[in-house]
Amino acid sequence: MAYFLIYLLISFFAIKFSNSTIDLHKFKNASVICLFIFIFIAGLRYELGVDYFAYRESFIESMTIWDLFSNPILFMNEFVSGSWEPGSKLLLILLRSITSDAQILFFIVSIICSILLFKSLKYFSEPRFFFFSLLIYFSFVYMFQEMHALRQALGACVLYYGLYQLALGNTKKAVFISILSVCFHYSMIIFLPLLFLLKKKIGVKVQLTLITISFFIFLLQIRWLAQILDVISGVYPELKVVMRVTNYVNADTFERPFYITFILYIVPYLFLLYMNYKKKLFDSSKDIIAQNMYLFYLLFTMIFWEFAFFSIRYGWICLWGMAICLPRLIDCFKYSSKVIPVGYIVCFCYIIIHTFLFPDITTRQFSPYENYIECKWFGVKGTGRERVEDFAAELGFVFVY
Repeated sequence: MAYFLIYLLISFFAIKFSNSTIDLHKFKNASVICLFIFIFIAGLRYELGVDYFAYRESFIESMTIWDLFSNPILFMNEFVSGSWEPGSKLLLILLRSITSDAQILFFIVSIICSILLFKSLKYFSEPRFFFFSLLIYFSFVYMFQEMHALRQALGACVLYYGLYQLALGNTKKAVFISILSVCFHYSMIIFLPLLFLLKKKIGVKVQLTLITISFFIFLLQIRWLAQILDVISGVYPELKVVMRVTNYVNADTFERPFYITFILYIVPYLFLLYMNYKKKLFDSSKDIIAQNMYLFYLLFTMIFWEFAFFSIRYGWICLWGMAICLPRLIDCFKYSSKVIPVGYIVCFCYIIIHTFLFPDITTRQFSPYENYIECKWFGVKGTGRERVEDFAAELGFVFVY
């Protein structure tokens, strides 16, 4: 219910501020309210999702900065040999040096992610579209990335800030920040070469060709990635990034079959592509970057269909582009018809959010929402661990935390 109420609130703000004339004072107040919601919902979540317990265990067992002085050799060995990325590891050590309560890790990461996310969305979205972008991000990304994949969320939001710098023309800063994002999660490394493509305007024919080929790979379930990864792993068996990606791929227990609702993602993109081709509506640097991220989402999802973990995780990152582009559908309709794109966005988001109202095998880990304050301070008995154990049992693995 908590997630649905947030969905309703952001939807209300989106419709309220969708007019061309905006009360900036009210807009700022609404933005601050949403920022605090984003911070506190993820930052104060309690025992929601498998990764919550893994991160809590890592925090409890982590070294502190004081170990550097008492046993520097052991400290350095542990630092470089751990499975965590150096940036995430350093943040873990610093926070563990302050307190033994692991909740501080979730809260601080939530603060960093929310501030960087809002900074990027406010720049890339027009004020009248900002809350629509926020609604899409909340429904499609936040509920899965910020509420689940802590290190990836941190890396992704640092990357978004790098894209903000790229749009401003600060290429060196953008590259540095993008490299920094890799220090929080190795999956961000794929965006380093893509960074130089994101600002390039890709021709309509090239985009249509890429989408068509990818669509048929997805539709016909053509396998190709496993063979390539096997070759790379054989040539570079000790390369950490390759090992990590290969482990993720090999650990995947299910494929991603073609699903008809994916059309809901493709059709708006093709419509925006057509409208931009006809009327040149979105030609600024920030428009091109957001559109290319949306394109990469479609391509990642379709091309990497055979490894759902891979396509889903990268999809979460790139859906940031869809969150920015989709509200621009509103400008493609006459005033009397704007209810069509507005209704499409609100209903599309509800399709995702409703899985938390009526939880399935995946969303049951996160619904109902449970809060650190009510469970730890007021003694309310949480059911998060039980739901995660049930989730693990249904997938056939043992929950050990």
